[in-house]
Amino acid sequence: MLGSEMFNALNWAWWPWVFRVASCSNAEKELQKGASFVLVLSALICAGVSLFADPIIRLIAVPSFWKAAQYVPVLSLAYWFFTATTPLSISARLTKRTDLFAVVNALAAGACLLFNFWLIPRYQVWGAIAATLASFILLVALVLYACQRIAPFKHNWYLITLSILGLGITAWWSNWIHALEPFDLLFRGMVIFNL
Repeated sequence: MLGSEMFNALNWAWWPWVFRVASCSNAEKELQKGASFVLVLSALICAGVSLFADPIIRLIAVPSFWKAAQYVPVLSLAYWFFTATTPLSISARLTKRTDLFAVVNALAAGACLLFNFWLIPRYQVWGAIAATLASFILLVALVLYACQRIAPFKHNWYLITLSILGLGITAWWSNWIHALEPFDLLFRGMVIFNL
């Protein structure tokens, strides 16, 4: 739910800004900076969700739900890919070729159904999470491919790669940190004593 709310807020703010900037003289450079900013900001938000999911779930949920925290980091990574479709689709929106999104979304949704059919019986919850991540990665790849075919747009691949690497490391770290109980106790104490 947090992922969809972040995506909705991004869309409401992003597209009016894009269409306003698109008419400026140095539009491509400004749009590239804006896209990089959105991708890095969404990576930071997803990283924060990954890092704080476990202690927050432990604070507000009964112990039988604590194990769910291990799924949040990978889902946060998946939702970063979903959110990335917005800044990566600039060229299709500016050229009014949004018809491509119907095809791209249909292909990604079909792949998601196939991934779910294949992975969930074998791996249960992790299968569903892997299917979500794989279908969102496919969605980004298809959006990027279609948009670059319509009107090539230069993205800052260095920042995109750093965002993905940072989220991957955060997902690994937040799953590994479960073994470090003192960090969990420190966080709880900070929250309880309003530090």
